[in-house]
Amino acid sequence: MASGAYTSGLTSAMNGTSPFLTTTHKVMLVSTATPYTYDPDHDFLDAGGANDLTDAETNVGGYTRGFGGAGRKTMASKTITSNDTSNRVEWDCADLTWTALATGETLEAAVAIVEITNDAASQPVVYLDPTNIPTNGSDVTLQFASNGFLNFNV
Repeated sequence: MASGAYTSGLTSAMNGTSPFLTTTHKVMLVSTATPYTYDPDHDFLDAGGANDLTDAETNVGGYTRGFGGAGRKTMASKTITSNDTSNRVEWDCADLTWTALATGETLEAAVAIVEITNDAASQPVVYLDPTNIPTNGSDVTLQFASNGFLNFNV
């Protein structure tokens, strides 16, 4: 699976409904324990059925899942950069670290989200697909590429 964006979440980030630089965006972790298949047409974290992000959110010691849970890390130092040399626009933020995630799950994705009033109203924005990471009691750091976590080529 590759990384990608969610159409409705990205639209909200770009049209001013949930502007990327001024809205609180968080990152939630998704594990392989409850399978999730990325679909750019998913509009909400909790779609009320199978294959939604709330069901697939990691559930391991050291990570408090769910709406408002401490496991969902807030993106800090967000930037939007125009890269004329590479003809693209780059979205970036500071790397994120989850401390001492207990043994027991394999992380398969990180999803940038906007929490609204509950998970049924909260939007996914970007699906990030790193190499699977087994939790083993150590810290897990999501290190974004030097050219950001999302690029728009022009």
